[in-house]
Amino acid sequence: MTFDAMSGSDEAVYCPLLFCYSNYVRGDFASNRISFTDVLAVSNVPRGAIIGGTGIAISKHCKHVSKSCDSATFVARSDVPLGLYVQSGGQPGHRSTWVNDEVNAASNNFFKNTLATVDNLYLRSRCNGYMGFQEESWYQLHEFLVQGGYHDAMLDKLDDLNRSSLIKK
Repeated sequence: MTFDAMSGSDEAVYCPLLFCYSNYVRGDFASNRISFTDVLAVSNVPRGAIIGGTGIAISKHCKHVSKSCDSATFVARSDVPLGLYVQSGGQPGHRSTWVNDEVNAASNNFFKNTLATVDNLYLRSRCNGYMGFQEESWYQLHEFLVQGGYHDAMLDKLDDLNRSSLIKK
């Protein structure tokens, strides 16, 4: 929603720390292309970002496992990320894509401009309770930033939320 609003008008011009989507840098996708860059750096290293962990998967409920495996194998080939996948608006994880000059020229340098962040990011927890923790922690953090309070108390609250998320099944 945020990127849709940003690419559809000139009202919002900056939004830090959202997951990046390379399709928003393409002129054929959005009215206003969005530019992306690395997260803010501490000691010249952009740290603290997380990656969502989205990837290629085949559901256990799939009725066409063989065809799905063929498709997944095709997408994972080394030549596909640099060609068809990126040209179709995809955002591959293969590093050769992120450093490729042609890919960057076609994507307003999306990959090049965010590569240092990718090199230093964390993989989002796969714990069942993590998504609830992420959502609730943002509410708590927003409240803290708006209303103020004690830093230690806020950190304790986030720590408690995190611990409780680890035991959810």
